[in-house]
Amino acid sequence: MKFRYLFFLLPLGFWACTSASNGDAETVTVKWLELLDNENFKELKDLSTGNTLVFVNDMEQLFDGVSEDGGEGLPPTIVERINCENKEEGTHCTYCCKDGEEETFVLVQEGGKWKVTDIIVSLDDLDKEAREKEKILEDLLNDMLKDTLEL
Repeated sequence: MKFRYLFFLLPLGFWACTSASNGDAETVTVKWLELLDNENFKELKDLSTGNTLVFVNDMEQLFDGVSEDGGEGLPPTIVERINCENKEEGTHCTYCCKDGEEETFVLVQEGGKWKVTDIIVSLDDLDKEAREKEKILEDLLNDMLKDTLEL
């Protein structure tokens, strides 16, 4: 009689293990940044949806050409503080790093897992020098993407 219950509990236990979440929104935000720094686009895609998935696909194409040229890739992101709050369109996790850089990740749950759906960059919080560096980096990335698409 005990074995009869085993047949019901075993599949339930297997389902619980396979549908486990990928952590909380804060953990996924930090993990996403780490994966981007390491150019791990396959796992980034698993943690991305919406606009962010489009961004990751673009970055993968961009860095595929750069890696072949011996480029250095992205500098590591150091998260000094992070704050997450629930809002109507999703959970907003805002982190801050050096130079006053602040970005907000909008996360939603899909299939019980947190995914980054949008990234909001606030350039107003940056000082003048940091804005200039951000503009130079943006222009460089746009030029590299343009060159990649022309090939």
